Amino acid sequence: MNASCRDCGARFEARGRWQRRCWSCWREEQDEARRRSAYGDGYREGLAAGRRLAASPARLDAPTLLELIKLVHPDLHPHERFQQANRATRLLVGMLEQARARERAGLT
Repeated sequence: MNASCRDCGARFEARGRWQRRCWSCWREEQDEARRRSAYGDGYREGLAAGRRLAASPARLDAPTLLELIKLVHPDLHPHERFQQANRATRLLVGMLEQARARERAGLT
């Protein structure tokens, strides 16, 4: 049965009354649907990866942690900030130990 493509108007041999597009237009629509789907999949994967990174603790390297420890060490602050500086230093020292362990294990 001869038919006209509803998209481009080209004449083509339809296999039935259900076929309203020529092969080229149908294929183009399928390819576009795949592109949209792949883009959406990539977007969702990227979003999930970003959320995982945001949820994981930051990993600083050992030299940066040493610099931070030097900046917050309690000896460098007035007595009224001793407790805060002490807590921050303890936290950073713990992170430094983890960073060094990762370096020794070759995980960095």
